[in-house]
Amino acid sequence: MSIEILENLRKAVIQYDSEGAAIWAKKAIEKGIDPMKALAALTDAIRQIGNGYGRGEFFLPDLVGAAKVMTNATPIIEEEIKRSGKKREFLGTIVIGTVYGDIHSIGKTMVATLLTVEGFEVI
Repeated sequence: MSIEILENLRKAVIQYDSEGAAIWAKKAIEKGIDPMKALAALTDAIRQIGNGYGRGEFFLPDLVGAAKVMTNATPIIEEEIKRSGKKREFLGTIVIGTVYGDIHSIGKTMVATLLTVEGFEVI
C-alpha cells in the first residue's frame, strides 16, 4: 500500500496534478509513511522531469508545471517532518527572491524548487 501511495505521489508531479499531489502527500502522512520517503518520491519525480529537460524530452513549461506541483505538496510533507522531530540534512542555505509581481518570479520558483530537491534549504 505504501509503495502505491508513493508512486501515485510521484506520478502526480509528473502529470502536473497539484491537487492530486496534495491528496497523496496527505494520504502518505495518514498511513504513517516516513515523510522522508514521501519527500524522496517528490524529488525523484522532479529529477525525472529535469533529466528529460536536459535530453530535450521536456520543455520549460514542463519544469514550471512540475515545480508548481512540488511547491504545493512539499509543505505538507515538510510539516510532518518537523512534527515528527526528524531533521533534514541540508548542503547549505540559500536566500532567493524577486521583486513582488516580477515575471522572473516564475524562474525563481523553479530554481528554488530545484535547489530544494538537490538538498539545499531555500529561504
